[in-house]
Amino acid sequence: MQPAHADAVLRSAPRGCRIRVRAVLALSPRLPDQQLLRIARERLGEVVAHELGRIPDRRRQGHFASRLALDRALHLTGSEIAENVAYLRYSGDGRPVLVSRAGREVHGVGCSLAHTGRAGLAVIGPSDVGADVEPQHRFGLEFAFRISEPDEFDLVSEAGISPDLLPAAIWTAKESVLKATGRGMRIDPRHIRIVGRIAGGWRLYVEGGRNVPRNWDVASYGAAGYRLAIARSAGSGPVALYLHLSQPRYRGAEVPG
Repeated sequence: MQPAHADAVLRSAPRGCRIRVRAVLALSPRLPDQQLLRIARERLGEVVAHELGRIPDRRRQGHFASRLALDRALHLTGSEIAENVAYLRYSGDGRPVLVSRAGREVHGVGCSLAHTGRAGLAVIGPSDVGADVEPQHRFGLEFAFRISEPDEFDLVSEAGISPDLLPAAIWTAKESVLKATGRGMRIDPRHIRIVGRIAGGWRLYVEGGRNVPRNWDVASYGAAGYRLAIARSAGSGPVALYLHLSQPRYRGAEVPG
């Protein structure tokens, strides 16, 4: 199965798998703020442009990229969903919620956003999902040792990730699960354990915490100098990942999981 608008499939999902979770990575163009806001107004609407205008300058490009990614992810899920979504709000636990044109929450669609620098990641799925994106070399080994155990290092290393990239891979996997649960840093990252490998990523287990799903599958991917992680309920199938790198073209990758 090849994603729509894909120039190339970089990694194939098992034949016959139904894609239920879609993720888009977008990079914001390097433009002056006023030009960026004009493009946001033209492509994403007045409401989004107004939101971006209130965001500090140093974070604006990342926010723009995440909203550009969300717009594309919604269209990839189907025209009916995309046309019904009017705007985005945040719930009490900090998770983004899609709101319909009638002013009601869009049920049955999970959403998560992440951004850093010029990069923005959006994930859409049928239930709770989590997204994180970080520069590949942002973290050092000392940080990784504080949030994980040696056996977790081993599991990530077995995926062929070089030592200098391990910290970002470990952190983004755990952070994506923290965001999917809606608990954020109220759960110690050390209690989000990497317990096994799956195709395209890892199985993570949440220790402790009430009313929190325990098992999560995380797809992990390196692209354009960033490490991406997409968390979804264990066993919920593969992730279709689309890359939107500045130009209005998409290269697709189906990341099994």
